[in-house]
Amino acid sequence: MINKTKAFLIGGSVVLAGVGIYMIYRLRKKETNSVSNSDMERIINTSPSPSATLPAPSTNNSSLSKTSLPSEILPMDSGFPLQKGSKGKLVKKLQNALMTIHGKSILPKYGADGDFGSETETALQKDGSPTIIEESRFNLIIARAADILKTLGQELYNAVEIGNYSLATELLAKVKTAGEYDIASKAFKAKFGIFSNTKSIVEGLLQKFSSESQRTELRNEFLRIGLIYDGSVWSLPAVLDGLDTYNLITTCQTHIWVTAENTVAVDAGTLLGKMVMERFGYTCFENNGKKYLVDAQTVRYV
Repeated sequence: MINKTKAFLIGGSVVLAGVGIYMIYRLRKKETNSVSNSDMERIINTSPSPSATLPAPSTNNSSLSKTSLPSEILPMDSGFPLQKGSKGKLVKKLQNALMTIHGKSILPKYGADGDFGSETETALQKDGSPTIIEESRFNLIIARAADILKTLGQELYNAVEIGNYSLATELLAKVKTAGEYDIASKAFKAKFGIFSNTKSIVEGLLQKFSSESQRTELRNEFLRIGLIYDGSVWSLPAVLDGLDTYNLITTCQTHIWVTAENTVAVDAGTLLGKMVMERFGYTCFENNGKKYLVDAQTVRYV
């Protein structure tokens, strides 16, 4: 699997290879009025019309094909630095992290609404953080919150082991999103050890606390968190609205919009970068500080 995975525009000390080199080469050699990455960000930051859709990429075998892109498409959430006036998923993750660290009282009026206002500024001051959040500070706050969620998962395991239902539900109430549940559940599973049958938080709680009233209360909590129930099995949503940023890998040959007018073909098993958001059937991801678009049906999260 590792040998089949191609790095896509990986920065730093990793050597650019495969499609990354070829894409850069073709873009530099192309003698057209191509649109820059800054233009791409301007376009995807524009508020969309409801009917805006991306054009289908060319089906020919060329690695770089010309497409036309509507002037309004796929609005981007605010990027770094996050500050008063910023909006979107990163702001919501920051707010959720602050509530994980300090409790819901840190954002008493609006909670994690994805809107960076005066309440979020005050919360950051109480946290001892600056009110303008660069990416490094954001990652530090997220890591602090993730450590708390891992501890919460371990405490949930202990509550299940001793059969303390009230403690288990008290701890579960601290999990706000499916992404946070995922972090806590991994820590919960790790407590079982390598020689035991590991269980998720859902499995552990429902098996231990089996009265109908307990199960009903637990199911309502799982739904509040954002887990999905198909009538027999609980699962995580495809895109987690939590603390982690997820890497994307292609599941089949697909095209990537590298500028507003150009796409590049990539093979299955190509590691693209970190997912930023998904909307209207398309996923925006970031790699080496730049943003690109890909058909959401052709990628999965790792």
